[in-house]
Amino acid sequence: MSGLSEKESIRRKALEIRAGLSPTEREQSSFCVARKIAALPEFRAARTVMLYRAVRSELSLDDLPALPASSGKRFVYPRCVSTPAAGSEMAALLPGGWEKGAFGIPEPAPASSEIVPPGKIDLVVCPGAAFDNRGARLGMGAGYYDRFLPLCQNAAIAIAAFEVQHVPSLPASPDDFPMDFAVTEKNLYLFPPRESRISPPPQKTVRVVAAVLSHEGRIFAARRGYGPWKDFWEFPGGKIEPGETAEEALAREIMEELDTKILVGKKLAQVEYDYPDFHLSMGCFACRIQSGSLTLLEHESARWLPAEELDSVDWLPADLALIRHLQNGGFPCG
Repeated sequence: MSGLSEKESIRRKALEIRAGLSPTEREQSSFCVARKIAALPEFRAARTVMLYRAVRSELSLDDLPALPASSGKRFVYPRCVSTPAAGSEMAALLPGGWEKGAFGIPEPAPASSEIVPPGKIDLVVCPGAAFDNRGARLGMGAGYYDRFLPLCQNAAIAIAAFEVQHVPSLPASPDDFPMDFAVTEKNLYLFPPRESRISPPPQKTVRVVAAVLSHEGRIFAARRGYGPWKDFWEFPGGKIEPGETAEEALAREIMEELDTKILVGKKLAQVEYDYPDFHLSMGCFACRIQSGSLTLLEHESARWLPAEELDSVDWLPADLALIRHLQNGGFPCG
């Protein structure tokens, strides 16, 4: 790949890996992602959702509009209205018919479709070649989405992708529009708020796990008793040691911190956040108590909080993305 830019080299490698998935893998993962998007609070609250029509080896969202959660929603799709040489502009259309458009992508036929202003869109789900830990998205290089997304001022912005398209870091430029979250067949990634992302990015990444302990509609919160974030509240957990799975690390950490044995359930989200000196990558799992009484061995205090009281304490900055997800409808049962 001599002579290629760094972005183009990464794009080619990512597309090669994506194309290596079998048709069965792509079909199963696509349906899984469609179902996960349908369960998201941002999707349930949205009236107008912008999707895309998959081509070649892209993850397909064609199943999403047919799912029960999609009833009553408007689904709009992009149409390229100028070439890259003329500005890479696109519009969102409510399709009344389809035709093959730019780059061989199915697009709404303009004669029978309705243009929807970007400000009327509540959720945009983008395709892409790759995405990274901080919400950077690598597209196909023409810049259509990067020009269109800033116009969607009322929308949550996501990328739908296969897990193999996730890379630790992508080269970024000022025109690249960041994602709010990413959905793959394995993870929901919650990225730092756009205004809080550090530039240049932290060089160090710390990988941790957190337990979202729930009981009778309440969430367990613990107040940190040490370090620079003393007195802030957090989900209990800690670092993953070499050789441990995330689930094993979480069970060990809760036993060490709270003298309690837990059952580690489904993964709720992968939170990505930039602290000044490091990037935190935090796997968050729904958990239940198996035995023990949550004895505070490291924390100053603790509280069981219902959803409506999650804002009553000062959470660690990285935990706020998960708090918003829980408040918007991602509250685990238990």
